[in-house]
Amino acid sequence: MDLRTGAIALGNVLAWTAARTWLAILLSGATVAAFGAYGSGHPLPDYGSGLAIIDQQMRRSHALPPAEVLVLGDSASFYGIDAVALEAALGTRVDSLAAIGPARPPGYAKLLENHLAHAGTPRVILLLLHPSGLMHEYKAHKRTEMEAVLRDAWPSTSFADAAVKALNFHLFRGLLEEPMEGEHGRVYGNGTELRRAIDAHRGSLVFPAPMPLSPSGELVRGGVRFEIHPDGRRDLVQMAERLRHVDPSRVWLGMTPVPQAMAGAPTEGSRAAVRAEVLRILGLPADHWIELPGTLPDVEFGDLTHALAPGRARLTAAVAEQVAPLLATPPSRADDDY
Repeated sequence: MDLRTGAIALGNVLAWTAARTWLAILLSGATVAAFGAYGSGHPLPDYGSGLAIIDQQMRRSHALPPAEVLVLGDSASFYGIDAVALEAALGTRVDSLAAIGPARPPGYAKLLENHLAHAGTPRVILLLLHPSGLMHEYKAHKRTEMEAVLRDAWPSTSFADAAVKALNFHLFRGLLEEPMEGEHGRVYGNGTELRRAIDAHRGSLVFPAPMPLSPSGELVRGGVRFEIHPDGRRDLVQMAERLRHVDPSRVWLGMTPVPQAMAGAPTEGSRAAVRAEVLRILGLPADHWIELPGTLPDVEFGDLTHALAPGRARLTAAVAEQVAPLLATPPSRADDDY
């Protein structure tokens, strides 16, 4: 075959291929463009377990049906309270919109606002905070999370990035995703599978630690002294502003525990002082707190903050014991107006 004949044959093949694939190519390009445009207007977060948790709780806050008990708080609550087991213990609908620390108290309140807008006020709103969660400054590199929750939207990205994220999330349902980082990937798989697990467990998960925290009295010599950082105080003031339309008789505060190795002379007193200050700033009645264990055994924690399955079961049972009497009390006449 000479060069001219070969070129003609190749041209025929290309023409035959184009005649049969041009429509598919055109439709594929249009699909990518459409998802890129949609993704640019409805940005998705970057890949990672923490961002997926926050994003899924944002989505759930707009979709949950009415609940009798709603849990709010940081990651110590997200991992430490088994919403399904709590519902079984209380015999009434329970859901959790607990997120992770970078969402911060104003973000927790915004998730509640989203829920109240369509579902009405739960009988009991449990705000469960880790006492160390208010001790830290609002660092610049952690601001994306709270700002996204408050805006109900993630920052915009490039058109190509938006298209890939939107195609993966809305069309391929996570098919393009690799497993997440570390233990979250080992236990829960990719981001889409993590979201499904959050839904299945009513907004809560077991902390995926490879092993329990080793018992050691060397973790914090003399115990930890809790205090509220000025940024934490500002967060609480902003949270109070967002809660001003919520019936305070329905909001109850609890402080989640720390490992036994962190306990010492200043620990329980400073924990109680932080609790009292949070109640004051939020404008809640001084007695609107539920008594939770201040500590759990070290081996029931995966790290200094997050309880493993045994600690989670113990903490959930303690919450159920405290909340059951609150549900047994008939709503006041004022409550019926909310």
